[in-house]
Amino acid sequence: MEAIPSYVMQGAALPMHVCEKIDKVSRDFLWGSTEEKRKLHLVGWGKIVKSKEEGGLGLQSARAKNIALLAKLNWRLYQEKEALWARVLINKYCSQSRRRSKDPDKLPCSPTWIAIKKGFTVFEKGIGWNLGSNSTLSFWNDKWVKGQTARELIQGPLTQREFNLSVAETTCQGSWDWSKLSFELPLDVKDMIKAIPLQIYGEKHHNLIWKGSHDGDFKLASAYKLARSESLDAQTFQGYWIWKLDMLPKIKHFLWLCFHNSVPVKKVLESRGIIHDTCCPLCRNHEETILHTLRDCPVAMNFWQKFRTSQNLSNFMHLSLADWLSTNCLDSKLNRINGIPWSIVFPLAVWNLWKHRNNTVFQNSPLNPNLHSLCMKAATEYYYCMGKGQASKRHSVIPVCWLIANTLPFVAS
Repeated sequence: MEAIPSYVMQGAALPMHVCEKIDKVSRDFLWGSTEEKRKLHLVGWGKIVKSKEEGGLGLQSARAKNIALLAKLNWRLYQEKEALWARVLINKYCSQSRRRSKDPDKLPCSPTWIAIKKGFTVFEKGIGWNLGSNSTLSFWNDKWVKGQTARELIQGPLTQREFNLSVAETTCQGSWDWSKLSFELPLDVKDMIKAIPLQIYGEKHHNLIWKGSHDGDFKLASAYKLARSESLDAQTFQGYWIWKLDMLPKIKHFLWLCFHNSVPVKKVLESRGIIHDTCCPLCRNHEETILHTLRDCPVAMNFWQKFRTSQNLSNFMHLSLADWLSTNCLDSKLNRINGIPWSIVFPLAVWNLWKHRNNTVFQNSPLNPNLHSLCMKAATEYYYCMGKGQASKRHSVIPVCWLIANTLPFVAS
C-alpha cells in the first residue's frame, strides 16, 4: 500500500493534507478500522513509522518519505549535473539574475524545482565531502567540517584574502598549513579539521558523499530518518529479537505489543482513559496488567504449571515482562517438551492464553482445563509442518554424461 504513491513522491512535493490522508489509510488498514467501525489504535503512529530496529513496524510516514525521496532528487541533480534535465533546471533556476533578486524564493518556478527545494534541507544535512589536497571548496564558506562551515566555528572578522581561501590553499603535501591564516584557530576547531582525512592520491579534488552510508552512496533509509528529525545512530529496540523468531507473524506482532505495553488489558485501557475498572476479570483479585494476564494470574499460573519445563527455568515467575518473554522465547538451554523446543511452545502458549482470556471475557466461554494440551498440539503441528522435525535429507551426486541417441533410419511413406 505504501508503494502506490512512491512514484509520484519522487518528483513532486505532496500537500500536507494528502500525506495525512495516505497515513490515515495505512493506520486504518493496520488496525482494521473502517468508516463504519472504529478500532482501537494500540500503538502510536510515531512509534509505528520507526524501523523495526528502533521498535517500530517499518512503515513510513508519507510526509517524511516524500521529503526523503526529494532529497534523493537533489542527490541526482548534483551527481548528474551534466545530464540534459539537470542542466536545464540549473541554468533556469540558478542563474545570476535570480540570485541577485531580493527574494528568489518568491520568483515563479516549476513544480519540479519546488520539489527540489523541499528536499534540499534533508539533502544538506546528510551530505559530506571527501576532500583532496587540491580541493577547490571554500575553506570558510562550504560545509565540509562535519556538516558545518568553518566560519560558523569561529568569531571575528576575516580579511578579504582569508575569506576567499580554498581548501587547496590551506594544505601542503597532504597536511594542513595553518600559516596561511593570520590568526590561531581554537584547538577544538583544529582537532575537528585534522580528523578529516585528506586524499593525497588519485584526482585529489573533492567528491560528495552521503554521511548515512558506509560507501558514501545515497541511502533512502538514512534520508528518511533525517526527514523525521531522528538521529542516524538511534538506539536498538530491546525487543528487536522478536522479528528474528521462527514463529507465526501474528504471534510476533502480539509479542511486539507486549514490549510496547499496548496489549489491551484493563490496566492499559484505564491508563488511556477508556475504562475505570482495572480488576482482573478471571481472578477478581488483582489489577489486570499484561504480566498478570500472561503469568501471575492464578488461571495463568495453573496453566504454566502443567508444562514441566517451565518449572525448570530459573526465575520463571519472578522476571520482568521483557526479560520473561526474551528468556523463554530465546531459550538457549534446548529444553523440549515431547520433542518440541520450548522456544516454539512458549510463544504459542502465550498467544493461546491471551485468546483464551478473550473468549472467556467477551464470549462467556468456560475456562478450558485442557488448554495446555491444545497448545502442545498447535506447537507439534507447527514444528512438523514447518519441517523442523524432519531428519536431514541425504544428498547424492548423480553423474551426468552425454548419451548416444538411438536413431532410426528414415522410412519414406
